Amino acid sequence: MPDMTVGMTAQVATFVRILNATQTSELLEWNLESLERALMWARAMETLASQSKASQSGDRVNELLTEQLPKATVPSMEASDAVLSVQVLEQATTHLCHSILTSPWLGAHSARSEFASHVIKHRLQHGDLVKCRRASRSLSATFTRQHQTEQRVEALSQIAERMSRGCKRVRVNVLSGWLEIPTRGSFLLVPRTLQLRALAKSLRANAAAARAQGPNHYEDFLQTLYEHLQQGDADVQETLAWMVVLDLNESTSLAIDSLAHKILALLEAQVTTHPQEGLYGVSAWLAAKLCALSASLQQQYVSTLVSTGLLRLDPEDFQTRIGALVLESHELQAIISHELRKLEPPVLKEHFHVI
Repeated sequence: MPDMTVGMTAQVATFVRILNATQTSELLEWNLESLERALMWARAMETLASQSKASQSGDRVNELLTEQLPKATVPSMEASDAVLSVQVLEQATTHLCHSILTSPWLGAHSARSEFASHVIKHRLQHGDLVKCRRASRSLSATFTRQHQTEQRVEALSQIAERMSRGCKRVRVNVLSGWLEIPTRGSFLLVPRTLQLRALAKSLRANAAAARAQGPNHYEDFLQTLYEHLQQGDADVQETLAWMVVLDLNESTSLAIDSLAHKILALLEAQVTTHPQEGLYGVSAWLAAKLCALSASLQQQYVSTLVSTGLLRLDPEDFQTRIGALVLESHELQAIISHELRKLEPPVLKEHFHVI
């Protein structure tokens, strides 16, 4: 069992190496005995974390980890766990299990079925039963998502597409008229949305790993994102937009974290250098959310949409973008309504049924 001394950082470093080995071809050399030893290491790390909290030395342990393992990263770390800490070690077994089940090498392992079964059963045999059942359900879902076949992915995409098309439209009041647009729910079911949202989540995890390695790595990561963004690819622009709003999806708050602020600044810079393209590469609902977060994006997007949207976009896309802005907030509704009054009456009548 690791001692709570300066020397314990070497044992933590060993556990981190074990974790990262699961994401490499080294995993192919593991057998069930290797897996059990790795799980024992994880339990030892959890014991270390519990002891440090019980003795109120958690802050000291965190200082040692920061000083001696500044570049240590965990494959399953989220943005909120960017730095290796006692809190991360408390979930050592969960991190290990997720890392194994999401490994690109597990599918090629001769004992992959036994590995997956052993990992999930392990969560039921150790610790609090309710928590472990919840964790094992999560791990089962992770394994399914990671290793489902291409045919299965295609089938699920087709189901999502049919569900998206089957969503009822919503009527939006615009000036003294109205329009009908697809719902936000239908947008979330579009296969492209599902794929880019998943990519954004992975990129946020990569950003956390880069930030943990140091300021230079983090800035290089952001610069690489910006270089791709400057190429004008709509998928890249939408992926970065998802990186900004991902944590807002289940919340009514507009508070975003430091990474989201950085990505938002990249989008603002890109729109400034390519004003004619603006946010046209971003879907209507995402563009409206970005406008609620950024005054500069709001000004550019609304102005461009009203002045060039009818010429550059198909009518349904144009109407959906207007409707999304109206539904996003009362402030945006007032702004877009003010701009729309500048259009000619025949245009308002045709697109918004304004008499």
